[in-house]
Amino acid sequence: MTVPTARSLQLMSITTVDSSTRSWFTASTPVTGGPDTLDGVTTSGALAARTRSFPMALQQLFVLAVAGMAVLAVMRVARVQRGRSPHPEGMARLLFVLAFISLPPLALGLLTDHGGARGVLTGLLWIPVYSMMLVGLLVVMGVAAVIIDLVAPPRPRGHLLLALIASEGDPSDLPSDPPVTPRLAAIAALVQRSNAVFPRGTGFRAEIDRPGFHVSWDALDAATGRLEAAMADDHRLHRGVAAAVTATALDARSRCDTLRQLAADDGRSWVPA
Repeated sequence: MTVPTARSLQLMSITTVDSSTRSWFTASTPVTGGPDTLDGVTTSGALAARTRSFPMALQQLFVLAVAGMAVLAVMRVARVQRGRSPHPEGMARLLFVLAFISLPPLALGLLTDHGGARGVLTGLLWIPVYSMMLVGLLVVMGVAAVIIDLVAPPRPRGHLLLALIASEGDPSDLPSDPPVTPRLAAIAALVQRSNAVFPRGTGFRAEIDRPGFHVSWDALDAATGRLEAAMADDHRLHRGVAAAVTATALDARSRCDTLRQLAADDGRSWVPA
């Protein structure tokens, strides 16, 4: 057996590799735990990714703002055509405004950050930017409404102004005697039939004593109310109302009010206030 000399022991110590320095010796880089890493991705890479995603998020917010204003314009016209105001009223109006401003950026934040508290925070931070976009679009729509009010024909002008600024423009700028629409013609015919039940002349005042007067009066009042509501809708839509329909409504309402007053003077308890 050969006994190692001092020289051989020195050579062994030089050529032996410390296993604790293996990762350094092989030039391997740790995946996690380093000062410049975050969940396996370098912080510089994460910062670059967020910098690249910022313009894209702005574009997505702008698309959402344009889509939201388009939906608002359609909603205004649809509500007025149903005989309602262009916007909700009271507490419903406040809730609608809050949802209109906050829900799109919150949804975008949740989608881009894969949900969670981080996505909600991102959406909240986007709300002021989204609100400024909406204000800018409202200004553009207002300028467009001014131009449309000057150059557009009367018939489509009302719809366009209603969609853009929730107003039909100058209420006095209406067609003087437009054709009778099918809807108004049908309701006006119902009013005329209900009105014909009550004779004209000396027998009119005695109608309050006729059996079934209450039912006939209710029918005339309801039909006249329907016609007045339909006329108001056409005025809001900038269509105007035919003179013959207006005369029918005025005559029916006058006779209805006169009969109600006669019944009230006679002490009828059913007469509405």
